Amino acid sequence: MAKKADEGGAKVNKSEAIRRVLTEMGIDTSPKVVVERLAQEGIEVKAQVVSVMKGRMRGKASKVQTPGSDNLNVVELVAMAKTLKEQLGREQARKLIDTV
Repeated sequence: MAKKADEGGAKVNKSEAIRRVLTEMGIDTSPKVVVERLAQEGIEVKAQVVSVMKGRMRGKASKVQTPGSDNLNVVELVAMAKTLKEQLGREQARKLIDTV
């Protein structure tokens, strides 16, 4: 049973059904609850598949750059180094950067 008709009559695959339930119930919903909910709709999935889908959904969300993340570009790094130099002085900033 790879696909099941949704309300509009179109076929929905298991991954899309899992995404839909996680969007409705929240990404923190346990895989067991998602499996039970989909079973009520006649869609059989394993908890491991739900876990993988949750990871993929979280992965997309976590790729957004936020301040303090490791996704800094060169311009931001140079600006930080310049600020350190201005606040600490050239030699202290260089020592600090070299220790990292």
